[in-house]
Amino acid sequence: MKILGWVAFYTGNRTFSSAAHEWEVLPNEGVLAVSVVFDKIATNGQHYKEVLSGKRRYFMAIGSSGNIFMKGSLWTERKLLKTYDTKPEWIKEGIWDDDETMQSVLEKAKGVTYDAGKPVIPRPD
Repeated sequence: MKILGWVAFYTGNRTFSSAAHEWEVLPNEGVLAVSVVFDKIATNGQHYKEVLSGKRRYFMAIGSSGNIFMKGSLWTERKLLKTYDTKPEWIKEGIWDDDETMQSVLEKAKGVTYDAGKPVIPRPD
């Protein structure tokens, strides 16, 4: 599967999307969760999605097949740089917030869809 887009949720109610930002220009600290959307369609008709949360670091790297992938890790930046084909600016620092904030962010991250060539963040009712 290939990544179509992503949405990064940060502290301070900040949200960044691949529709408007490059991963490397995002703030280096304060990631609460990342929702990654893939090109494969699930049985429900939606694109496959992976929600990354609860990690010390979030990073983008190039896999052995040449495809870009995104993951969360508890490893140090040094170990990530040594193990994966990644760059320092592709590694972002995660943080955990209070339970209410994390639950809210995770619900938003789970609700991300993909439409018209970009990830879409659900709007509150």
